[in-house]
Amino acid sequence: MIGRATPLPPTAATRPVAAATATFDVVVIGAGPAGAFAACLLARRGASVLLLDKARFPRDKACGGCVSAAALQTLARHDLSDIAEACGAVTTDRLHLCNSGRAATIPLPPGRAISRRQFDQALVDAARAEGALFYDGTAGRVAGPASPDAATIGVHLAGRGAAHARMVLVADGLAGGALRGGPRLDPRHRPAPRVGLGAVLATDNGAVSAGTIHMAVAPCGYVGLVRLDRDQLGIAAAVDPRCLHRRAGEADRQQAARDVIAEIAHSAGLALPPATRHAAYLHTPYLTRQVAGVAGAGVAGHRVLRLGDAAGYAEPFTGHGIAWALRCAELAVEPTLRGLDRWPAGLAHDWSEQHRRTIRPAHRQTLRVTRALRSPALTGAAMRVLAWHPRVAGLVVRHYLRERR
Repeated sequence: MIGRATPLPPTAATRPVAAATATFDVVVIGAGPAGAFAACLLARRGASVLLLDKARFPRDKACGGCVSAAALQTLARHDLSDIAEACGAVTTDRLHLCNSGRAATIPLPPGRAISRRQFDQALVDAARAEGALFYDGTAGRVAGPASPDAATIGVHLAGRGAAHARMVLVADGLAGGALRGGPRLDPRHRPAPRVGLGAVLATDNGAVSAGTIHMAVAPCGYVGLVRLDRDQLGIAAAVDPRCLHRRAGEADRQQAARDVIAEIAHSAGLALPPATRHAAYLHTPYLTRQVAGVAGAGVAGHRVLRLGDAAGYAEPFTGHGIAWALRCAELAVEPTLRGLDRWPAGLAHDWSEQHRRTIRPAHRQTLRVTRALRSPALTGAAMRVLAWHPRVAGLVVRHYLRERR
């Protein structure tokens, strides 16, 4: 039954304390785009929601900060399209692609560029405005139900005791540990995955033109640059971890990241602004991964659904990650509400099938693109086509970036 839970005792955001056990309709573990957006939509529908994140907010993420047109459409369906504008996001409508000294500019459906520090905080604020309770600096771990027929599932809250929930949404990202220990839900990495690097830099207004996503592609990875606002530049990369490891013996981890990114940009013919020489990069785990199931029964998965990156991820190239996360959260609302009173026998299968039909095809398509980019011959041929037929390229890109219903 949907209703307001007895809340945990109020605490200062920066001072977590032990909390008495309370029961919520939904506990959401992870306050990135998938988790925060799901919490917002569920609270709006009347569910009592506890949203957790192990990090202190606001916080930075290793992400290019590109909110695509498809992501904006998802926000608009729920009257949240003003979030990006309120954060001062920059409109992006062009992709400038560089490889081996060749360059092509491709029109894009208008999106936005914004730092994850601002965007994720804005989504959390929207969830709180709908009535969700938010605890940052609080890691959550699913404890499992007392029995498969139990009406709730336990969640350990680091430093705050425990809570019970009728449903748990796990949206704790690529490196999340909320479900560790359940072999059916452990991640399985695809062959030869890359790792992500990202930073937000203070830079002068003319360093990178606003409205354009600049991409440099080379055999060992690719680098993206985008203007976030008048004073900030976002830089993100997907790189072969072997390139980082080779340099790690010669310098520290940060210098190795700077060297690899500089090498990719130089090889492709993209000029990096001076601020990148001193960037402090955040690192991600392997970018491309699968999980054995996005829902399940038994102690490991009873009353649990995975969302966003925690449900599987594919190495991105044009800012798909946020769009996938928001769409996944939107799709999860109805299954979550179905599971509140009882765990229907077919709910796990239905959610898995919905995820497979809607999100995984986009993952597979993106993987085909990123794998092709690892081939110098294919990349060179594609660059020639893009340079000769920019309008055709624009149509292909629009098809590639379209929202899948």
